[in-house]
Amino acid sequence: MQRIVGFLKTLFGKLPFMSTTEKPVKKNQMLAFFPWLSLDNSVQVGDWELIPVSTRGLGDSEGDQNLKQVLKPYHQSASVPIREAVLLKRKDKGLFDVLSNEERSDYFLIGEILAFCAVARREFFSHGRTYTNSSSYALTIQGFTTGSDGIAVESRRRDGSNLNYIPGKYNLIIKPHFAITEEMQFDDALTVALLAAQEHDFWGNLHESIFCYLRANSDDAQTQQQAELMFAMGAFERLFDIGNGNCGLTADAFVNIMKTVLIEEERPQDIGRQLGRLARYPSTREAWLRDFCTCRGDMAHGRTKQSYQSIWSPQEHLLLSANIFPIALKAVLESLGFYKLTDTDRRELFYFDKRLREANLYADTADIEDQTFGWAEARKTAVWEWPGAKEKLIPKFASATILN
Repeated sequence: MQRIVGFLKTLFGKLPFMSTTEKPVKKNQMLAFFPWLSLDNSVQVGDWELIPVSTRGLGDSEGDQNLKQVLKPYHQSASVPIREAVLLKRKDKGLFDVLSNEERSDYFLIGEILAFCAVARREFFSHGRTYTNSSSYALTIQGFTTGSDGIAVESRRRDGSNLNYIPGKYNLIIKPHFAITEEMQFDDALTVALLAAQEHDFWGNLHESIFCYLRANSDDAQTQQQAELMFAMGAFERLFDIGNGNCGLTADAFVNIMKTVLIEEERPQDIGRQLGRLARYPSTREAWLRDFCTCRGDMAHGRTKQSYQSIWSPQEHLLLSANIFPIALKAVLESLGFYKLTDTDRRELFYFDKRLREANLYADTADIEDQTFGWAEARKTAVWEWPGAKEKLIPKFASATILN
C-alpha cells in the first residue's frame, strides 16, 4: 500500500485525502512582568517602558495569545486569576525577545531599583494606605514556547539542581499573602537619580545596599528576624563602604552623612529609655546606630534568642532602619551630585530623631476607633522649629575609611 501511495504522489503530487495543514512553528520567547501590580498608563523610565495589561481585554492576536499563555497561572487566590499586571521592556528589545543572561541581569536590576523607590516612599502606621514591601514588586522573567502551556521549573539543591516539568493544568502560582496588590507607585526623582548613578564608581556599593535593604523588607514570614537584622545593617555597611562590620565606623559615617538636619539639643540621656553606657555618645542618632549594630552582631552568629539587652527592641530596630535608610541613601546621592534632598526628606529625618525618643514605638491607645501608635504620635507632636535646620548644608561624602 505504501508503494502505491508513493507512486501516486509521484504522478499527481499530494492526494486529496492527505492533510495539507502544516503544524505551527513553535518559538522560544520570554516575558518580563510584575504579576501583583497594576498601572493606569504606560510609563517611561529612562531606557525602560512599563506597560499595563488587563487580562480581561486580551484578544486573539499572537501577542495577546502569548500574554494569555504566560499570565494564566497567576492567581490572587486559588479561584481568582489576576486581572492586571505590569510588563517591563527595554526600549531596544521586543516584548517577547529571548534575553541573554546579561540582559536578564539588567532587567532584574531595574526591577530592584523600582522596588526600592516604591518601598522608600511608604508610610508606617497609616492603616495600609501607602504601605508596601519588596515582595509586592517581585519581577518575573518567564521563558515560554508558543502553543505549550506547561513550564519547566528548576530548583536549587545542595548537590546541584532539580528540573521538573509542570503541565499547564497543574501550574498554579498564587500571590503570597504578604504581597500587596496595588497600583505601581515609586519616587520619580529617586528613580532618576539611581539610574544616573549607575555610571559612578560608587554604584557597586549603592546597588549592594539596595539589595540588602529589599531583603530586609520583604515581610516574608520565611525570612527569620535574625536574617532581617543582618540584611538591614548590611545595607548601611555597604552604603558607607564598611568592610569589616565595625560598629564605630558605621556609626561615624551615619552621623556624618545625616548632618543635613541638625541634631536637636537634647542629650541621649534625656530620652524616655535607659541608655546605660550608650548615654555617653553625643547624639541619640549615634546611640541608636551603635545599639542596632550590637543587636545585629548578637543575633548574627547562630543565636536563636537575643542575649544582648538592646535599648531598642529588634523589631523597633527593623522599623527605624526601614524608615531612615532611604533618607541616608538619598543623602549619599546628594553628596555625589545625583539628588537634591527635599523638604519632605529633611522633615522625615527630623521626625526620626523624635521617634528615637519614644518609649515604645508600637504602643497604641486603648481607643481602637482612634488608634494612635507611638510612631505616629511622634510625628503628630513634632514641631519643625530647629534654628537653621532648613539651611544646614550636607557635608561632602567620603567612604568611612576616609572619614575615620
